[in-house]
Amino acid sequence: MNRDEARQKAERYLADLRGRGQLSDATGIGRVLRWDEPGVRLPTIYGRSPFARCWIGYLEMPVRGLVSSTILIIDDATGDLLYTGSAYDEG
Repeated sequence: MNRDEARQKAERYLADLRGRGQLSDATGIGRVLRWDEPGVRLPTIYGRSPFARCWIGYLEMPVRGLVSSTILIIDDATGDLLYTGSAYDEG
């Protein structure tokens, strides 16, 4: 899957989550990064790490001070949504 396809998947997942009343304050998808791009730090999420061969979509959220990024993680091969939530990257 390429970056544009990953962005489209992320936008569809976000629309679905909004339809279920989740992530209603997200305004869209910002950066979409591939797991192996230089400088990408994979999130460390208890019980779910490590993520590899995936795309990370950063949600655009209202600024509320120093908070963690909200992300969607999409499997590169299947396009499945693997994770939605905090990147635990605050600070």
